[in-house]
Amino acid sequence: MLESQRIRNLSKNQVGMTEKPPEGSALHEHPFYGYDIIRRSQQEYIQDLLKKYRGEPVSEELKKKIWDELQMEKHLGRVTIPFKLALRRDSYGKFPDYIEVILDSKV
Repeated sequence: MLESQRIRNLSKNQVGMTEKPPEGSALHEHPFYGYDIIRRSQQEYIQDLLKKYRGEPVSEELKKKIWDELQMEKHLGRVTIPFKLALRRDSYGKFPDYIEVILDSKV
């Protein structure tokens, strides 16, 4: 084996480029934010975190409380996935109002 082939094979194995990750896997070659984000675990953590707000009436004040708590968790490094909040109100009154946490699913 030539020296250049050996180095090329060695570098492929070190980088992990020899196999394609399984479809639906959180592993990819170039993470968008510089590190892998596991969406499912982030979603579960956020759902557990927000369980305490379930009985409260939906309002802008509640949205601000949730936003502040999620920003603090992000600051502490416990939440790493990008998110935004949306206040959903049914104009016909058939469905209850709710606050939706939208996770960036493209990471």
